Amino acid sequence: MMSKSDAQELASQAMDMGAGALRGFLHRGEAEEWIVGSTDVNTWLGRYEGFELILLAVPIGERGTAEVKTCRTCGREYEGDACPHCQTARKRLRGE
Repeated sequence: MMSKSDAQELASQAMDMGAGALRGFLHRGEAEEWIVGSTDVNTWLGRYEGFELILLAVPIGERGTAEVKTCRTCGREYEGDACPHCQTARKRLRGE
């Protein structure tokens, strides 16, 4: 299993190169669709229809229920260690 920090770095680097990434607990929705966090995976993958893909799934931590937090800076809800919106903004402001 990969550490959370290594997985976050991998996702961040991939997104910087134009890849898409999702983060959250994987579960089934009411219609048995796959959901990551609050994103329907079928819908999310639809934007890549017709392209050849390399699809990675990196489990981090243990199985469990997601703890939704509210960011003290922007007010958005998020799961995990840091607000992804603010984390992206900080990196952009640092020129990374």
